[in-house]
Amino acid sequence: MEFIEPHLIPEAILRLVREATVKINMVTPQCKISNWPAFLKTIHEVQEEGIPINFYIKDGDYKSVAEVEALNIAPIIVKNLNSILFMNEKEAIITTKNLMFTENGSALEMAFRTSERFEYNQIKDFFVSYISNTDEKLVNAIPIHRYLKFEVGKSMSL
Repeated sequence: MEFIEPHLIPEAILRLVREATVKINMVTPQCKISNWPAFLKTIHEVQEEGIPINFYIKDGDYKSVAEVEALNIAPIIVKNLNSILFMNEKEAIITTKNLMFTENGSALEMAFRTSERFEYNQIKDFFVSYISNTDEKLVNAIPIHRYLKFEVGKSMSL
């Protein structure tokens, strides 16, 4: 697992989207992307390539729903969503940063990226079990830190 410097998080997310060849899953309780030209351009390019994009948004955030719908993507509403992660078929990013573009970048955020198979599969299992695998449109999700396995005194690994 690799730490992503706070000022590099937006570019890391864009790179993950650009490098997708099969599918993109974006899990963010809130988003404000209409004023982020680089993100909009990247999403448009991926859509032109026919790569599916799933956007999971917290229930009750109507502004975020409108932001996603403006991309011609039907958001998937998740009850009590508080996890933030971005995945393509090879890589996952777990972060504290909602998908929101800010000019000044004043918020102190953190993120970790992995493409290591074991770590990636743990994140994918969490995603499938608690976020995407439901017959309901509105689902319950648990915080990702409750699902991942961390050992006290060891280096941070999934």
